[in-house]
Amino acid sequence: MKIILLGAMKEEVSLLRSHLEDVVEEGRALYTYSRGFYKDHEIILAHTGIGKVNAALCTQRLIDLHRPDLVIMVGVAGAIADLKIGDVVLATKVAHHDLDYVFLEKHAPHIDPVQRGYFHADADLMQNVIHGIASKSYGFKVYSGPMVSGEQFIDQEGRKEIIERFDPLTVDMETAGLAHACYRSQIPFLAIRSITDTEEESGDDAFERNYKEARENAQEFVLDVLEIF
Repeated sequence: MKIILLGAMKEEVSLLRSHLEDVVEEGRALYTYSRGFYKDHEIILAHTGIGKVNAALCTQRLIDLHRPDLVIMVGVAGAIADLKIGDVVLATKVAHHDLDYVFLEKHAPHIDPVQRGYFHADADLMQNVIHGIASKSYGFKVYSGPMVSGEQFIDQEGRKEIIERFDPLTVDMETAGLAHACYRSQIPFLAIRSITDTEEESGDDAFERNYKEARENAQEFVLDVLEIF
């Protein structure tokens, strides 16, 4: 398969890059990326920068250049559900929590109202991953469920509103931008995030304290996912 792997920050894809073979650096300006191989997959790997716009721009550019079979988002997230630091979440679907999904129904990309603003991860690939990891043991728990993204960090008041509207497992700042670009280009996507902060352990200090563990857990999980396909 030809797979695009994206993380918001360089640290969120650096472990993955270290496992690539025959790596070359390509692209220019703000759109540089690494191209190599892992387990017979051709991998295009980059960090997008923070925020949904950066994620969407980078995703779309790499899709246009390489027309991959799959795009995978890897990184960290805040927990909305009752998850623990370092747990890993595989997205079943992704939505913009800061955009009224009616705009996505009435205007491009004209998503089906049944989706209620969600972009769905590829169901067949999801099942392959779930079955493929069933016998594996990790130092963290793995969950699957909805994710949401928005252009700001979430405080307690914002958390309550997100739960009422979406009831997701996690919130981050990039995944919906990537999912949106994949939807418009008809490219399947998966998103894998590990938890840096929770309702009980929140704020910048928690993020900094848990960032290394979470980003490494997410990348470790992605390496296993790549062996399944």
